[in-house]
Amino acid sequence: MPRKLLLLILYLACCGQPVLAASDKLEEAFHLSQSRVHMKAGDYTAAIQAYDKLLEINPNSQEALKGVAYAFEKQGDIKQAIQRYDRYLEHNPDDAKTLFKQADFLSRPEFAKRRSDAIRYLQMGLKIEDNSRQRIKYARLLTAEGSDLELAAGQYENLLAQMTDNPTLRREYRDLLLSDRRFLDKAIVEYETLVAEDSTNLANRRQLARLLGQSQPRLEQAVELYASLVTAEPGDFDLRHDYARLLVGSDANLVQAQQQYRLLLEQKPDYQILNETAGVMARDAATADEAIELYSRMLQQQPGDISARMLRAELYMQQATATGLALQDYQRIIELDQQNARAHRGAATALAKLGRFDESALAHLRKELGPRIYSSQMLNQPDDPEVTDFDIAGPRSELTSSHSLAHAI
Repeated sequence: MPRKLLLLILYLACCGQPVLAASDKLEEAFHLSQSRVHMKAGDYTAAIQAYDKLLEINPNSQEALKGVAYAFEKQGDIKQAIQRYDRYLEHNPDDAKTLFKQADFLSRPEFAKRRSDAIRYLQMGLKIEDNSRQRIKYARLLTAEGSDLELAAGQYENLLAQMTDNPTLRREYRDLLLSDRRFLDKAIVEYETLVAEDSTNLANRRQLARLLGQSQPRLEQAVELYASLVTAEPGDFDLRHDYARLLVGSDANLVQAQQQYRLLLEQKPDYQILNETAGVMARDAATADEAIELYSRMLQQQPGDISARMLRAELYMQQATATGLALQDYQRIIELDQQNARAHRGAATALAKLGRFDESALAHLRKELGPRIYSSQMLNQPDDPEVTDFDIAGPRSELTSSHSLAHAI
């Protein structure tokens, strides 16, 4: 045995250190030395082997835990590198540089399932080091993840307080605000600023109009802004459509909405616009005939549209001289859908209004009310709790007792 080694062993023994522990220390130092040599030479496979032997002796070696992860990284084995960096960071959570590196790896598309871990590592790192570049990544990852958009918005606001003239960050922040209704007020402020800076930018004015239209206290401003936009771009169908749909939301703007829908029909008389326009006209007794005409145009294109036929029938029912036409529509609906309770109800009501108190009206009642009505004798019992309310004049009128009609029949 070499004299120096013997003296070392005797010294350790005299100091109360086990010989085995001293041997481990020597072996650990040897493998650490070897791993460094291999890393410097670029022999990463040998370095990994040396680090792993060292970790068998000392599983908590900071240099070995980080070094083996770095060796896998240099070797191009990113999956293994990530696993080893995870282990290293369990023992060393205050290493901001490595936290940021690990977050970068986990932000890659192939590791999308670990995006939440990337966010966690960035959050840990930013608590240690306020790094703008990493905070930008953090804000973008939070936005992509979508689980905490309020936190993401806060990160952008923090960044923009420092980098007020960064157009990319400002645009990303605006896009985030537009993605969630919770940020409506902030989004309005952003676009009001944009419009104030450049009032000729129609795209920004249009976006502001949309946002104002979602804010109940600011609907009047939205209407005014849309009106000016439509005046500036009269041929923009989508713009006018947005304007018309905003107007429809308020009875006070119904006449304006009707006018906008008439213009939309001139631009694009397709089925959807016909349907929307008919619905708007049907809201006002003064334009009921116009609604009927529009529903008729729809039925010329699609005779099997039960919804359009039903709505036309109900409009007919509101006109004293069109009950027969309503009955025809209800009967056609029943041909298409024999179980349509609303149509049976309407047919029974129409028959009653026409003075046809016969079994055909009762048959429609049986269909509408189901097993609760079986015979005229049952209907003659005014206190029968099984008889329910029946809508004499259609869905837009007040409900009356069903047995009033049934008793008459």
